[in-house]
Amino acid sequence: MDPVSSGGAVAPPPRRGTSGSTPAAAPSVSATVSAKGSAPPDPETPPSRSRRGAQAGGEPRRSVHWYWRVLAWVVALPLGFVLTAYPVYKLGLVGKNDVLDIFVGSGTGRYTRLAIATAIWALVTALLVQLFVEGGRWLARRRRARHTTRGVARAV
Repeated sequence: MDPVSSGGAVAPPPRRGTSGSTPAAAPSVSATVSAKGSAPPDPETPPSRSRRGAQAGGEPRRSVHWYWRVLAWVVALPLGFVLTAYPVYKLGLVGKNDVLDIFVGSGTGRYTRLAIATAIWALVTALLVQLFVEGGRWLARRRRARHTTRGVARAV
C-alpha cells in the first residue's frame, strides 16, 4: 500500500550537496491531501519554480518572446566582434599577418591567438545578449510600473 494514501510518514529525499547520507535527526514528513486534491504548502520545502521566479514585488517573471531573443543575438554578434576585434588589434594580439598566416601558414600554433580572440568574442557576445534581454525586462517592468501608477493617480 502507498504510504501517502495511507497517511504514513515518508522520509524526505536527500538534499543536494550532501554526501547522500541522511542526517541523524531527519524529520519525517506526513502527506495530507485536502479535499480538492492539493497538498498544503510545507514551510520546509524549497520554493517551486513558479515561486522562485517571482520578483520582489510578488509578480511572476515573464519570459521573453523568441523574436526579441533572436534580435538580441543578431545585434550582439557583430557588436561583440567589433568590441573584441578592435582592442585585440590595437593591443597587437592579432595583426594583419596573423590573419593571413591562419589560412596559408603551417602548424597548429597559428590558431592560438585566433582561439583566444574567438573565446573573448563569445564571452562579450553572451554578456551583451544577457544585458539586452535583462535590460529589456527592466525597461518593460519600469514602463508597466509607471503606467500603473498613472492609472492609480487618475482614478483617485
